[in-house]
Amino acid sequence: MLPALLPKIREDYGLSRTRVIILLTVMSLVCNGTQIATGNLRARKRGMLFLPVGLLLSAVLCLMALAPRDGSAEYWFYMMVVVSGIGIAIVHPEGLRAVHGLEKIPGSICTAVFMMGGFFGFAAGAWISTELVMWRGGNLEGLYYLIPAAVFGFVVLWLIKIRLSLEEDHENGSAEKNSERLPFRLIFVMAVPAAISTTLIMSLLPTRLVEELHFELTFGGFSGMTLVGGGVMGSVFWAWLAHRFGYLLNATASVLLGIPFFLVYLAYIDRHGAVWLLAAGGFCTIAAYPLLVTLAKWARGVRYGLRLGLMVGGTWGVAGLFLAGMGPIADKVGVQPILRWFWLGYLISGVGGIWVLYQIKVKKRWKMDLPNYISDTQEEMLSGLPNA
Repeated sequence: MLPALLPKIREDYGLSRTRVIILLTVMSLVCNGTQIATGNLRARKRGMLFLPVGLLLSAVLCLMALAPRDGSAEYWFYMMVVVSGIGIAIVHPEGLRAVHGLEKIPGSICTAVFMMGGFFGFAAGAWISTELVMWRGGNLEGLYYLIPAAVFGFVVLWLIKIRLSLEEDHENGSAEKNSERLPFRLIFVMAVPAAISTTLIMSLLPTRLVEELHFELTFGGFSGMTLVGGGVMGSVFWAWLAHRFGYLLNATASVLLGIPFFLVYLAYIDRHGAVWLLAAGGFCTIAAYPLLVTLAKWARGVRYGLRLGLMVGGTWGVAGLFLAGMGPIADKVGVQPILRWFWLGYLISGVGGIWVLYQIKVKKRWKMDLPNYISDTQEEMLSGLPNA
C-alpha cells in the first residue's frame, strides 16, 4: 500500500520526496529489524502466537486518514508505520516455520507458496488500496474497508492450531553432513543486492509513473501489482525447476534473465503496454528470493531461527537503508536517474551466484543432496565446466 500511495500522501500533506522515502525507510527498518530480533524469540515453541497478533497490528496502516492535516501528520504516519511494521515483522519468521513444518512437501514448494502469498498480498495491496482511495473520491478513508479482512484473518488464525517447525527438524545430527552445507553468509550476501534492486523498483516506480509521467494513481498501483504478480507466478515456476536442477543454479539464472526485460521496460516506460515487460522482469528476478530463503533453511553457520529472520528481515532492512540514501537524490534530480540503474543489484547477485557455482565445481565441499542444495542433474551440468 505505502509505495503506491506516496504520491497521494505528498499531494494531501505537502511532504517532500525525501520525507516520504524516510517514511518508507522507517517502516522497512522497524519491520525487518523486528524480524531479526524475534527470529529466535520463540525458537523452542511449536505453538503459534505472533501470526494472528501480527496480522491485526499490520492493519493499523489502514488508519492513515486519521492523521490531522497539519504539521503533525508526519509524526502520526511514523507511529502508524512503526506499529504496522512490527505486526508485519512478527508474522514472517513464525510463518516460515509453519510452512516448513508441513510434511511430504518439498521445501522449495513450501517456501514458494508462502512467499507467493506474501508477494501476492503486496501486489494486490498496491492496486486495491489505490482503487479504494479513488472510489472514495481520492480520500484515504477508503482504506478503512481493508480492516475487516485483517480482523477475519485474526479470528481464523486464532481458532486453528498450527505447529511450528523447530531447528532439530532440519538437522540430521551429523556434523560431517552439516559441514557440507553452504555457509549462510554467502547466501545472505547474494540476497542483499537483489533485495536492493527489488526495493528500489517497487518503492519508486509509482512516484515515477504518477508524478513525473502523469499517469493516474491507479495505474501506479496496477504497475506495482503487475511487477510483483509476475514474481508470484515466477516463484512457482522456478521452484519447480529448482527441485529438479538445484536451487542456486535457478536463483542465479532467474536474476540474470530478468535484467533484459527491465532494460527494455525502462526504454518504453512512458507507454501503458510496457507494463507487461515489467511482469516478465518480475517473473524472473523476484522468484530468486524464495529460492535463496530455501537455501538459507539448509545453510550452516547461524541458528535456524536467526537465519530465517535475517533472510526475511536483514536483507530488506539493508535495502531500506539504501533506499533512504536515495531520498535527497530523488528530490534533486527526480526518480528516473535512480531507476535507470536499479537493475545493477540483480547483476551483482547473479555474478555472485556464478562464482559460488564455480567454487562448487572446483572445491567440491559445498555439495549436498536434494532437496537441500544441489541435484544430480545439476552436478552433471557442472561436470562440464572447465577445471581450475
